[in-house]
Amino acid sequence: MTEPHIAICISGQLRRWRDIDPSFRTVLDGVTADIFIHGWDSPGGTSSYARFFPNTAVAGLLIDRTPKGRWCYDQSFPNRYPRLYSSFGADEVIDKEELASAFLARNVVLEAMPADFPSHRTIHGKTYPEHMLHAHDARRMFCLPMFYKIWAADQLRLQAEAERGKPYEAVMRVRSDVLFRDPEAIITALNNPPEEDDQIMTAEVKQPDHFVNDIVAIGNSRSMTMYSSLWDYIEEYWDPERFESWPLERRTSEELLALHVKTTGLRAQTELPYTYIALSGIELNVEKTLSLLTADLDKRDETPREELAVRLLRDISANARIRNLSREDLDLLVRRAELSGWPEFLSGCDMTIGIIYDRLEQFGQSGDHLRKAHQRFMYRWPDASIEYARVLSKSQRMPEALSVLAFTSMHFPKNYFAWRNLGVYYRLVRELSMSLSCLQKADELTDRKNTSIISQLLRTANALGDSGLQDNLSSRLEAIDPDNALLKS
Repeated sequence: MTEPHIAICISGQLRRWRDIDPSFRTVLDGVTADIFIHGWDSPGGTSSYARFFPNTAVAGLLIDRTPKGRWCYDQSFPNRYPRLYSSFGADEVIDKEELASAFLARNVVLEAMPADFPSHRTIHGKTYPEHMLHAHDARRMFCLPMFYKIWAADQLRLQAEAERGKPYEAVMRVRSDVLFRDPEAIITALNNPPEEDDQIMTAEVKQPDHFVNDIVAIGNSRSMTMYSSLWDYIEEYWDPERFESWPLERRTSEELLALHVKTTGLRAQTELPYTYIALSGIELNVEKTLSLLTADLDKRDETPREELAVRLLRDISANARIRNLSREDLDLLVRRAELSGWPEFLSGCDMTIGIIYDRLEQFGQSGDHLRKAHQRFMYRWPDASIEYARVLSKSQRMPEALSVLAFTSMHFPKNYFAWRNLGVYYRLVRELSMSLSCLQKADELTDRKNTSIISQLLRTANALGDSGLQDNLSSRLEAIDPDNALLKS
C-alpha cells in the first residue's frame, strides 16, 4: 500500500471535534493523508466570547469595552457570569481513542491545560511576559499555548517522517473548528504544494504585510517546519529590546506570526481562499443564554445594563432580530433604555441604538447614532458603515450615502454586501455604468449564485436597456429561482 504523501497537523483547543464543519470533512475525505493531533484534553472556552452572543447588543450590555472601543476580555466577565461563561466551551474531557477514531489519526497526544495558566501565563517553561499585558488585552496570552501546540503537532509529523524514512510532500497546519469557503481549493493546494523550502500558502487576510493567517497554512516539509518553529523563538520575539521596528502591540497571534515569517525569511503567499472559524452552539440559542444569565443574576441586584440585557433577550427569545420586533416593543425598549441612562452606559452600542431608531422611523436620531458607530469602526468593521449609508439613503442624503459606501467598499473589498448596496444606490441616482460595475463585483464575490445580487443586476440591465445582458441575467436567475417575481414583470 502506498504511503500518504500528505500530512495534516491539527492542534490547539479541539472545538467542534465531534461535528467538524462539512467543508473540513470534504477536505479530509478528498485526500489521502496521515493526520496528527496535538491538543488539550478539553475543548475549553474561548477568549473571544463576544462572538457567542445571540445579539451584539446583549454582548455590549454585559462585556466592558476598552478605551479604544474593543471588547474588554479580562476576568471581570467570567467572574460576574460564571455559568454563562462556562457554557461557551464544553467542559468534557476528550476521549483520546474516540478522537483518534473520528479523524482516523496516525498519532494523537492530549494534555491538560494548566489550571493556573490565566494567572501564571506559563506553558512548558515559557511565560507570556508582564509587559505584553500592558501592550495588549489579557486574552492575547492564549497565543502562547496556541503556538506551543502548532509546534508540538509538527513534532509528531517529524517523528513520523523519521519512521517512514522520507518527508511528506505536503503539510497542512489547521484548527479543528475551521470552515473552508472553498474546500476544493484546499484539496488542490494539498496535491500541489509549494516546492520551495521558503514558501508557504496561507488564507487571505485584510493586511498581509502585518498579519499571517493563523487558522491554516500549507507548505512542504521544510517550510512547515520553519513555520511551526515560532515556539522556539517566542521569548526572543517578546523581548522589548529586540525588533524595534515591530511594536509590542503587534506581537501576538497573527501579527506575531507575520514577524516570525519576516524574520525567518519565509514567504507567505495568500493563495488560499478566505477561511473562517466555524462557531456553533450558544450564539444561536437565545433561550439558553437567557436561562444562564438569569441564573448568574439570581439572588443579587441587577444593574440597569443587566436588566436591559434580560429584557432584550426576552424580546428576541424566538430568535428574532431587532429588525423583527414590533414597533411597540421597540418603543418600550428605547424608553426603558433612556430611563436607565442609555447614553451613559451604551456608548459602544450606537449601531444597535441606530437600528432601533430606524425601525421607529426616527431617521435623524438613527443617523446620529449610526454616524458615531461608522466613525468608530470604519477601518475595522463594515457593518456599521453599511447601516449608516442605508439610513442616509432613506433620509434622501444620497451623495453622503454613496461616499460612505464607496469608502467602505475600498477598505473591505471582499464585502459583497457593501458592493451590492453601492450598486443599488448608484442606480437610484441614475449612474448606471457605476451601478453595473459595483453589482458585478458583488456578483463575483458571491460566486455568481446570490439571487438578490442577480436580481439587482437585472434591474440595472433593464434600466440600461441592454437586451443581451437582460437575457443572460434572466436565464441565470431562472436557473436558481424560477419563481422570482422579477421574471414575471
